[in-house]
Amino acid sequence: MEFGINSMLRLMYKTCKNQKERIKQNLVQYKSSLIMRKLFSKFQLPQIQKNAAKVIKIQIRWTNKSWRKSNERIVSIPY
Repeated sequence: MEFGINSMLRLMYKTCKNQKERIKQNLVQYKSSLIMRKLFSKFQLPQIQKNAAKVIKIQIRWTNKSWRKSNERIVSIPY
């Protein structure tokens, strides 16, 4: 199960990286930041946490300021 989730996260990151339209249509519209945050807290594997944080990082521009402040720890992990 963890391998499948990790593969899905890597695929989402690679397909949406540097593609503003895809990020807005696929990630932000379906509120994937909430799902990524749950994945981040549920699975303790560092690979899954890193990939979930990377997906959150590419869509952080389109989230509101209060969400960013409350999840600052997750946002700063890929750096």
